[in-house]
Amino acid sequence: MGRTIFLLPVCALFLTAQTADDLFDDRVMHEVRIRINPADWRKLKENYLDNTYYACNFEWRGKQVENVGIRSRGKGSRSGVKPGLRVDFNRFEADQHFLGLKSVQLKNLVQDASMLQDRLGMLVLARAGVPTPRVAHARLFVNGEYAGVYSLTESIDKDFLKRTWGENNGYLYKFEVPPQPWHFDYLGPDPSRYSPVPFEPKTHEKDPDPAPLAAMMRAISLSPDAEFVSAVSEYLDLRRYVIQVAVETFLSDVDGILSPNNFYLYRFERRKRSAFIAWDKDMAFGWPENTIWLQTEENVLMRRCLRVPELRRLFFETLHLAAAITGTHGGWLFQEAARAYEQIRPSVLEDRMKICPNGQNVMASCTNERFEAAVASLARFIELRGEYVDGEAAAAGYTQTDDAPHLSGAGGTNSGAPAVLFGDGFTEGVSVWVNGFRAEVDSISLHEIWFRVPPKAQPGANPVTVIRDGVPSNTVTLEVTEG
Repeated sequence: MGRTIFLLPVCALFLTAQTADDLFDDRVMHEVRIRINPADWRKLKENYLDNTYYACNFEWRGKQVENVGIRSRGKGSRSGVKPGLRVDFNRFEADQHFLGLKSVQLKNLVQDASMLQDRLGMLVLARAGVPTPRVAHARLFVNGEYAGVYSLTESIDKDFLKRTWGENNGYLYKFEVPPQPWHFDYLGPDPSRYSPVPFEPKTHEKDPDPAPLAAMMRAISLSPDAEFVSAVSEYLDLRRYVIQVAVETFLSDVDGILSPNNFYLYRFERRKRSAFIAWDKDMAFGWPENTIWLQTEENVLMRRCLRVPELRRLFFETLHLAAAITGTHGGWLFQEAARAYEQIRPSVLEDRMKICPNGQNVMASCTNERFEAAVASLARFIELRGEYVDGEAAAAGYTQTDDAPHLSGAGGTNSGAPAVLFGDGFTEGVSVWVNGFRAEVDSISLHEIWFRVPPKAQPGANPVTVIRDGVPSNTVTLEVTEG
């Protein structure tokens, strides 16, 4: 595997401002330095399955905060060789913050040999409107020694809630996989069957009020078919749920919300309704030919959603939309992956602590060849996934509705120049997507859209899709020329 996976220019950007936005700025490779008593660091690594906190100093871009608490973090990713770290700035100093944050996660990226999947998965989900944490890569140094490549990941906490919804006094839960298989089943009216397991309270820990969880599961499992949507909609926005499931399905995430695993649930202040928050996408991008039906029948909530014609259509439409906003070879996601790859590659090659699953799915030392091979697999996924998903949706009967925008052709040109789409159903407010890049629209008539070819569109055949009110058109090809 050579370095010709992504043939794109890469530029570096250095920003001097010191804010939380800058901490999670993925345009730069960050550097984090931790100073800790060597004996404590040794204990943390030896007892990596424990949640014992140790005091340390945390530094980023010359800004240092002292007496910070760190502990081992993760589930299957826990490691005594390259420990993932939860950093609590206020663990030992109640009023202490760092750039306005109470905590941050330093993920060790050991479940993904490419070290790119979580970051890219969150980018795609965020682009589709799903609440996600911010993610950037960093070089970690502990007591002056290079400890490897990590991701700086935003914690799902009150700071996140305030940034996302402008409120944070509702009820936040993190889903923890229970001992027995559970797929949004109703376990009876006892609220203690739902919290603290599988819904572990992260706010209002002393009074987590799990009764609405029991009521929600009852509505999901027991409401009559004719009343399912109205009953469950008291507790969830079903459209937002189906959109998140569809995007995670597009990403071939086998360890996501359908599993169920890796999500948070937030119940809004003084309301019964909750929203899902995505978490940990390091097991996405696994296989481009993964079926779109994976885990949909086992999960009670999704199984019932797919029996509702409007929600079933939304599932298909969102799969097609995900293909449109990500693109294929040379497109938006391909270029994002190329940029991230070039950014982290020198640090990954230098990372002697990196580990990843071997051929038997056992954690072992990860070679540079394994890293390069994983990046190549990721590139292949991006190239093939959209076509496969669209094909499987079509085989299941998905077709456009009569009132959806329809494309009949496109007039090609070079990057940055005017181009035209022909078809019908065009109205003000439509957006044009060229291989995952949103184009600047110049004018719209009933049968034509004039737009500018995105500057980053690569020469050759580029898929083009129009989206109106969340509904995608069919896809046509635009030939982009050099010049």
